[in-house]
Amino acid sequence: MTTQRKDGTFPGSYGDYKNQPPRVFNNGQIIFALIDYYEHFGNEKCLEAAIQSADWILKVQDGDGAWRQFTLNQLSSNTRTAWALIRLGKLTGENKYLQAGKANINFALQLQDKNDYFIDNGFSENEIPSTHTIGYALRGIVGAGIDLQEDNWINAAERAYQRIMPLVGNDGFLAGELDEEWKSDATFCCLPGNCQLSVVGFALESHTHRQEYALTASKLLDYVKGKQLLSHSPMVNGGVSGSWPVSGGYCSYDIPNWSARFFVDALLLEEQYINKQKKIS
Repeated sequence: MTTQRKDGTFPGSYGDYKNQPPRVFNNGQIIFALIDYYEHFGNEKCLEAAIQSADWILKVQDGDGAWRQFTLNQLSSNTRTAWALIRLGKLTGENKYLQAGKANINFALQLQDKNDYFIDNGFSENEIPSTHTIGYALRGIVGAGIDLQEDNWINAAERAYQRIMPLVGNDGFLAGELDEEWKSDATFCCLPGNCQLSVVGFALESHTHRQEYALTASKLLDYVKGKQLLSHSPMVNGGVSGSWPVSGGYCSYDIPNWSARFFVDALLLEEQYINKQKKIS
């Protein structure tokens, strides 16, 4: 919170954060963490910081619900930001956050094409989206849909997930980039994308009770489990690289912290699913 500016924004990335412009998406991610912390510890300063950031996000939102300023070409995956606003609106009772979040989800649904693919979702205009940004788009829609009981939102994400399921290999490998035909020439796997889509699968199973979603989620996660880095170096041990092989097209030779974060998210949801199945049996 020491990095938050007077206009409510947080910097876009790490490094020389003081001179970095903000990004809508990153602020949305931070709002999630601030809400979680507030709900767990009751820290009012976290809630105030979330509100200040959200107020800035609302100021730069376009009339059709999209965010085009202070963002990359992630028009679809800003649903994750929309979900953060919806959570904040439910928590505070402020309708303006709910309406802003709803407007963005509805905008994103208009970007779903005849193949159930959410277009305009790469980091740049001419880039084939990675499973990382595809996962963001679906998670925002599913999460917001469950929170607000919007079945048409959940159904839209389900249709996209059903397109992905047959692309997952028996070992859990999924090509790290998928084009608008759900095809790929990529020979690498985007590991955080696998984790994020695993999270989506477990979330869908929890809501719909369709076992096939959890089975796909477990396969995606199993692949990542086998690629977790083991090393005598504490800077590497336990990490999850951006791609496998590590030279792949997403975060080449990097161990991004969000890979480990989404890995943990998926592992916790898998544990919940396993425990639920034990109770049923």
